[in-house]
Amino acid sequence: MDLLIYHNKQFYDSDTPLISPLDLSVIRGHSVCDTFRTFNKLPFCLDSHIDRFLACIKEISLTLTYTRAEIKHLVLTMLDKASIHQGELVGKLLLTPGTAPGTYFSPSFAKSLSPKFFIVLMPLEPFPSSYYSQGVILKTIPYTREFPNIKTTNYSTALCSLSTNNSDNASNIHDVLYTNAQGQILEAGTANFFAINAQGVLCTAPSQNVLNGITRDLVLKLAKQHRLPINLSSPNLSDLSSYKAAFITSCNRSIMPVCQIDSTLLPPPSSCEELKNLSNLMQEFIIKNNFYNAVDI
Repeated sequence: MDLLIYHNKQFYDSDTPLISPLDLSVIRGHSVCDTFRTFNKLPFCLDSHIDRFLACIKEISLTLTYTRAEIKHLVLTMLDKASIHQGELVGKLLLTPGTAPGTYFSPSFAKSLSPKFFIVLMPLEPFPSSYYSQGVILKTIPYTREFPNIKTTNYSTALCSLSTNNSDNASNIHDVLYTNAQGQILEAGTANFFAINAQGVLCTAPSQNVLNGITRDLVLKLAKQHRLPINLSSPNLSDLSSYKAAFITSCNRSIMPVCQIDSTLLPPPSSCEELKNLSNLMQEFIIKNNFYNAVDI
């Protein structure tokens, strides 16, 4: 299976064009998405991903005719259709505004739009094991997302920053790391960011300043449950050299260590007991818990 797409009560493969070039997701970069993955062919934290998807749709004033239960049923139906695939899968929920009337778009046209809803399933491409044993490299850029709690399809800042990077290790940079004017670390381009300071405290930006990641929430709940101290304030770039460890989180990465930020090298992941404990707790949780409601601990 290369790709399975649901749209408008039908299933399609990757060769079928479904979005108009005049769709506002194409010409205005305006759309909402969410991404989930499977473990043992079961969708991980699916309820939470659907809830966030629906909340983002409400925030940008689009309309969706599907209910939460209908979306969940469709995802499970698609997973059943894809059961012939041997590996794990990644899924995407996508809502575009559709096309605007005429050649000029005004915000006043919003009520006349006919949004298009898609569900996409594709094989999950696992990251190299070295990313977890050795860590990945991040590059900082000064940028604060305008609507941090809305998961859109607009990643232009991250993509442009990486594509125009001419440094010697450009090909080794895994993702960008957004920082604000105060020199604080917010989030990565496609992940949340955590640091473990010299005192063993888990530090991450407050939820109002970054995307409220599903894996981020799970890490915080596991840390709280196991009495790991937490500081919900943005780590400072000036403290980089004192970190015991840093890592990023997302649904397809789980907990991925960071070995370098710009030119600053961080200690190897194996040297930080707190990071090893969190990684083990996450793996244990994935194995033991019901995947549909995995954040309810």
